[in-house]
Amino acid sequence: MVGENRNYRPLLKEIPAELQNGEQFVKKEVKEAIIKVREKSKESAGKVKEDLKQRKDRLAEKIGENATDIRVRVSSFSKALKEKLWDGKLVKYSELAEWMKDNEYIRDFYRPELRDSWTCLKTVFQYHNETGNIWSHLLGAGTFLVLIFSYLLKSNGDFISPVEEKSIGLVFFACAFLCLAFSVSFHLFGCHSAHVCLLCGRLDYTGIAVLITGSYLPWVYYNFYCEPTTKLVYMSTIFVMGVLCSCVSFSKQFQLPKYRSFRGMLFASFGMTGIFPFLHALYQNGWQHSMENGQMHLLLLMGLLYGIGVSFFITRFPECVWPGKFDLLFHSHQIFHIFVVAAALCQAYALSNLRAVRLQLGDNCASL
Repeated sequence: MVGENRNYRPLLKEIPAELQNGEQFVKKEVKEAIIKVREKSKESAGKVKEDLKQRKDRLAEKIGENATDIRVRVSSFSKALKEKLWDGKLVKYSELAEWMKDNEYIRDFYRPELRDSWTCLKTVFQYHNETGNIWSHLLGAGTFLVLIFSYLLKSNGDFISPVEEKSIGLVFFACAFLCLAFSVSFHLFGCHSAHVCLLCGRLDYTGIAVLITGSYLPWVYYNFYCEPTTKLVYMSTIFVMGVLCSCVSFSKQFQLPKYRSFRGMLFASFGMTGIFPFLHALYQNGWQHSMENGQMHLLLLMGLLYGIGVSFFITRFPECVWPGKFDLLFHSHQIFHIFVVAAALCQAYALSNLRAVRLQLGDNCASL
């Protein structure tokens, strides 16, 4: 029995070693399993990354295709619209006669020399680089024509001095209408011939002087309502300045492209003459009274709008920076037109307010 027990002792000594080997085996297997998991994770991450990259590339490619498609469609639409609305031949700046050249940054979509008034007139409904210029002031002229008739029909009970107040208001509305109508005639018939272009150009610039004159008269009339002498002096001075500017506007040299800045500065200087009656009224009546009863804040806004418009006219921004990109829409002259109409409407609103304030105060010269 004792001998048999002795035979098991070597086996008992070997058991811990086997267990130890088993533990190492398990650790090895676990380590290999972890390595395999890591490798598979890296492989999966790589596949995901590659898949995302492929999707990104496909999306970018699709966006590029769509953008190209949009550009092609816009180009096709523009071409189709041009062919549909304009049955004549539009020309480039380089193809124009010298007398038609004015803005080298507008590269295309010019009407050729037409030499027929009816053909010129029909282009009001056609597609060219003057369409925006024509319609911006055509709509404005129509608006002021309506205002003329509405002011004529306004009851005398809406005025303290019906004859004087109606006259001063109608003068302004008529000046605004003439300015915008002269502008339309220039942009519509400017391609007729050199002689007609010169005549319409003179009317166009004269119209600006007329509008500035007409815009200041109501301000002076109402802000110096109770000072006949002061009112007469300022109104006469503005009228004479307007006549002088109109005379300069009829000069042939005045319309040459190289005098663009001079034209802008001349009209800006004429507009700045309004600062003298403005400062006079401000000094005499005080800030609050001038702003509320004198509507001077709208005078400042009107001046700002005209100033911004003239800056576009002089600099020819944005087409001077991006030539050929604004041939049809949003070139400087169109923007100038929009600011002119906005300033004139601002003055019309101010005139309505001035009339209402005067009506409220009555013929009392203790204020305003």
